[in-house]
Amino acid sequence: MTPTPKIDRILDRIEDAAAHHGRALYWTVAVIAALLLWWLVRFDAGRHEVGDKIREIRTTAEVAERRADTIVDAAKAREEAVHDETVKQVQGTSDDALPDILAGLLRDYREGK
Repeated sequence: MTPTPKIDRILDRIEDAAAHHGRALYWTVAVIAALLLWWLVRFDAGRHEVGDKIREIRTTAEVAERRADTIVDAAKAREEAVHDETVKQVQGTSDDALPDILAGLLRDYREGK
């Protein structure tokens, strides 16, 4: 049984409509995605207050990093000074007096803690 020309035309229209609705669905999804992206950029990342807050956080982090570096450098300098002083004391004493000096250094260390 062969289809009649009317049925062929109806089937063609159905196929065209399905193809059209498929394209419309893709366009709808694309428009929604574009609007969502615009909304995210416009109302969050694009606000001046957000940029100002980010700059403030970066500045605060840089200041804190510089302070930490200063503290670490000062601690290293104190450690090196104490090490050099200890080496000088140990090298400048006789072997018999060395235990007494080391005991005194240990006592000073414990008092400092």
